[in-house]
Amino acid sequence: MKKITLLVIITISVLSCTKKIEKDSFEIIGEIIQDSISAKQAVLVTESQEIVDTFQINSNKILISGKISEPTRAAIIIGEEIIKFPLVNDKIEFKIISYVDNKYDFKYKRSLINENLKTYFDQEAEEYIKKYKLLDEQKIKSKNDSVKYDIMISLDSLALTFVKEIFTEYENSHDKSGLTIIINDLKGLIGTRNQHKEIRELYNLLSSSEKEGFYGNKIKTYLEQSDKIALGQKIDFNFVDINQEPHKISDFKDKLILLEFWASWCGPCISQIPSLKEISEKRDKIQIISVSIDEDIEKWKNKITELEMDWINIHFKQDKQDLKQDFYITGVPYNILISNEGEILRKNITMGQLKALLN
Repeated sequence: MKKITLLVIITISVLSCTKKIEKDSFEIIGEIIQDSISAKQAVLVTESQEIVDTFQINSNKILISGKISEPTRAAIIIGEEIIKFPLVNDKIEFKIISYVDNKYDFKYKRSLINENLKTYFDQEAEEYIKKYKLLDEQKIKSKNDSVKYDIMISLDSLALTFVKEIFTEYENSHDKSGLTIIINDLKGLIGTRNQHKEIRELYNLLSSSEKEGFYGNKIKTYLEQSDKIALGQKIDFNFVDINQEPHKISDFKDKLILLEFWASWCGPCISQIPSLKEISEKRDKIQIISVSIDEDIEKWKNKITELEMDWINIHFKQDKQDLKQDFYITGVPYNILISNEGEILRKNITMGQLKALLN
């Protein structure tokens, strides 16, 4: 089957339709109006797994209907292509115009909040494209890690500003459920700036039912985990290093400790190794502990040898602990700077900032 790169214009619009759709249900009408594809089925999936269903493509048209308990990220899969969009209980029309590149244009019929959710998705997609282009290893060399950090948090401003504006606009609205998607996104982004307090404030504005939904529960879990590793919290745990030598965090109370979470397959992680080597020379001031989230132990060990990482290396799976879970690690690279008194000083400090601190 021919590989397709879609230019999909998804229009959620006012449709002249004799069939009445209930407010608590959705109807998706899709039409492929150019470059027919051989796929005979479309699959609708939601992030919450509330819906995973297959629908027929008849004469290049798709009709999908159903109900969801709350707005969710969703995707329609046609052949090898994935069309991502926010699914709400609304009337939705999408058209596949051409197979050139990805572009989405959403319009919702019933609710302005749905339009705002669509706007966020559009802006998010645009910012992600910019972010990953800038993070291309050919364009940003490892020595510019402070620039990388600035790019990594570029989406924070978008998501945080957007959600605050929408909450203000809908201050008196009973339906803020679609915003749980955005707040859930914030927990993965805003954490780089240690501002989960703002997520809590937004979470507290949600209704009880919204808090109990799929995204509401994910946000709650994040907040509970964040409390355990908040700035100022004391940390101490036992661990065994790659050489089977036992340690505990309090063994290094005379110096700073950098817990550096990484993986052998992570390009940005590996690009930081030269800086870590430079920092490790100040062993009288700081102890680096690299924590691998690799599942393949041999690849982890081989990469340590290859990169000549001559500081303490440990695996996230310890005897009675899962450090990836304990520190709520959702992506790498990620680090935690611990004071000589065992308190969390910083999270995701850049190598440039750390070098300045040690000088």
